[in-house]
Amino acid sequence: MTGRGTSTSPWPSRVAWLLAAVAAGCGPATGPGRAVVEIGTGEISFEPLADGQDVPLVAGSQGGHHVWLSVRVHGLPSGRNVTMRIEISRVGEEGSPQRSEIRIDMRENRDGAHELVGFPARIFGPEDFSGRPTLLRVTVSAAGATGSDERVIVPRLALP
Repeated sequence: MTGRGTSTSPWPSRVAWLLAAVAAGCGPATGPGRAVVEIGTGEISFEPLADGQDVPLVAGSQGGHHVWLSVRVHGLPSGRNVTMRIEISRVGEEGSPQRSEIRIDMRENRDGAHELVGFPARIFGPEDFSGRPTLLRVTVSAAGATGSDERVIVPRLALP
């Protein structure tokens, strides 16, 4: 048994190193098998998305509704043949989320991250989501690396 302040665990030094790296602007660490995903919005370019942010609930050309989803991923070995799973559910309500899964190629940006910009994430039953806090969760995997992110958004139907 070790005395107070004499821990031999490597975790305190690793946590201190991680905090120092983040404070220095290096961002979260990535490693083999781990990707860091950031959910955003934007139809033409990636726009960061804050928790609780209002987002337009857009009427599509075929009668459905969607929110514009953009995704930025650090730590993918390749942007080719990426699987992206999208889950959408109302906050605080029981039941299964709306799920969709697609295979895509993501482009590499100037910072070495991979991005998908302007994906129409479909929301079924838009009247049930408009004005209500909604959990948007995205999981991305490719070439053995996986990561996910989630945000609470508030979809808003546009007035006619």
